[in-house]
Amino acid sequence: MSGDHRDGPRLPAERAFVVMLSADCRPAEDELRGRVEHVRTGRATRFASLAELLAFLAALTSADDATA
Repeated sequence: MSGDHRDGPRLPAERAFVVMLSADCRPAEDELRGRVEHVRTGRATRFASLAELLAFLAALTSADDATA
Protein backbone atom coordinates (compact mmCIF):
# COMPACT_ATOMS: atom_id res chain seq x y z
CA MET A 1 0.00 0.00 0.00
CA SER A 2 1.54 3.31 -1.08
CA GLY A 3 0.10 5.36 1.82
CA ASP A 4 1.33 2.94 4.50
CA HIS A 5 3.70 4.68 6.94
CA ARG A 6 4.42 1.95 9.49
CA ASP A 7 8.11 2.89 9.51
CA GLY A 8 7.40 6.63 9.71
CA PRO A 9 6.60 9.15 7.01
CA ARG A 10 8.69 9.02 3.84
CA LEU A 11 8.87 12.83 3.86
CA PRO A 12 9.23 13.71 7.55
CA ALA A 13 8.64 17.32 8.60
CA GLU A 14 12.00 17.29 10.42
CA ARG A 15 13.63 17.27 6.99
CA ALA A 16 11.64 20.15 5.49
CA PHE A 17 13.59 23.08 4.11
CA VAL A 18 12.64 26.30 2.34
CA VAL A 19 15.07 27.26 -0.43
CA MET A 20 14.89 30.75 -1.90
CA LEU A 21 16.95 31.50 -4.98
CA SER A 22 18.33 34.93 -5.80
CA ALA A 23 16.69 36.57 -8.78
CA ASP A 24 20.01 36.78 -10.62
CA CYS A 25 21.20 33.21 -10.12
CA ARG A 26 21.39 30.77 -13.03
CA PRO A 27 21.18 27.17 -11.77
CA ALA A 28 21.57 25.76 -15.30
CA GLU A 29 24.95 27.50 -15.46
CA ASP A 30 26.04 26.37 -11.96
CA GLU A 31 25.44 29.87 -10.56
CA LEU A 32 23.43 29.18 -7.45
CA ARG A 33 22.84 31.77 -4.74
CA GLY A 34 20.15 32.30 -2.17
CA ARG A 35 18.94 31.42 1.30
CA VAL A 36 17.89 28.15 2.87
CA GLU A 37 15.94 27.65 6.11
CA HIS A 38 15.31 24.49 8.12
CA VAL A 39 11.59 24.59 8.86
CA ARG A 40 11.64 22.75 12.21
CA THR A 41 14.48 24.72 13.86
CA GLY A 42 14.36 28.00 11.97
CA ARG A 43 18.11 27.82 11.37
CA ALA A 44 18.98 29.57 8.14
CA THR A 45 21.95 30.54 6.05
CA ARG A 46 22.81 32.21 2.78
CA PHE A 47 24.62 30.15 0.17
CA ALA A 48 26.65 31.11 -2.87
CA SER A 49 27.08 27.67 -4.45
CA LEU A 50 25.50 24.24 -4.66
CA ALA A 51 28.27 22.94 -2.39
CA GLU A 52 27.32 25.44 0.35
CA LEU A 53 23.62 24.55 0.03
CA LEU A 54 24.37 20.82 0.24
CA ALA A 55 26.68 21.32 3.23
CA PHE A 56 23.88 23.05 5.15
CA LEU A 57 21.39 20.31 4.24
CA ALA A 58 23.86 17.62 5.24
CA ALA A 59 24.67 19.25 8.57
CA LEU A 60 21.04 19.57 9.58
CA THR A 61 19.93 16.15 8.37
CA SER A 62 22.93 14.59 10.10
CA ALA A 63 21.85 16.29 13.33
CA ASP A 64 18.35 14.80 12.86
CA ASP A 65 19.86 11.35 12.28
CA ALA A 66 21.92 11.64 15.47
CA THR A 67 18.84 12.39 17.60
CA ALA A 68 16.70 9.63 16.02
